[in-house]
Amino acid sequence: MRDRVELNGELVSASDAMVSVFDVGLLYGAGLFETMRVVRGVAIDLERHLQRLQRSADSLGWTVPTHELLEERVARWCRASELALGHVRLTVTLGSIAGRSKLDPADPVTIVFGGPLPDSLTESKVSGITAITVTLQPGGSAGHKSLAYWPWWRAKIEATRAGVGEAILISPGEHVIEGAMSNVFVRHSGQWLAPMSGAALPGVTRSRVIEQLSRSGESVDESELHREALSTAQEIFVTQSTAGVLPVVSIDGRAIGDGRPGPATRAASEAYEHWVEEWRRAGDRG
Repeated sequence: MRDRVELNGELVSASDAMVSVFDVGLLYGAGLFETMRVVRGVAIDLERHLQRLQRSADSLGWTVPTHELLEERVARWCRASELALGHVRLTVTLGSIAGRSKLDPADPVTIVFGGPLPDSLTESKVSGITAITVTLQPGGSAGHKSLAYWPWWRAKIEATRAGVGEAILISPGEHVIEGAMSNVFVRHSGQWLAPMSGAALPGVTRSRVIEQLSRSGESVDESELHREALSTAQEIFVTQSTAGVLPVVSIDGRAIGDGRPGPATRAASEAYEHWVEEWRRAGDRG
């Protein structure tokens, strides 16, 4: 399905999926996106992703299509994809300003596409990934999954060039923000710390993992975390919608713990994957 795109309610070939050069998503980054795991043709936690998109739209003063319409378009692509395991991305821009006298876009544009997850992901979930730290200078889109995403994408490029799996973003005040494409969990003194500064994206998978940790009796502290805590952590993992829980075994070349995924991280991963399977089965029953 990489060659098929759901564009404004129609499934078209990727080569025919065209967006206007006057689209404000292209011109000004005026758009939002959500990326989800797909399991057997179903987007996991679609409801929460759409709720987050709507909250961001409301905060930014943007008008986006209805929840029901977006759900229908994502579901159409997922059903057509026939993916046993993959990912799907929903992008919503505010539309085109072509022929308009003011910066007042016309109808929003919706774009849905995706594909299979990389083969390397299974091994990464078992063995863990390495990471580096990168200082982030957040812009006006901080806290929202908008198309003005360059600072985060640049950090990911730095990680790729360094040969590691993720970049952990650090604020100018030396506090942990999040991963370039993830949220961060750090274990100290038998407790999970899940920093959430004003610049961090409130991750959907992050919230699910916190729920699962709390149900298992784990304590989760969401207060600010200084970067020094990374070097003394017992365990670290990051959360992504497509990957779930990914262990981090080293940062900036320094091993975390004994350099292997720890037992608390493995338990968190198993609990989340169990929730995904239960969620999917409940959908099948419904």
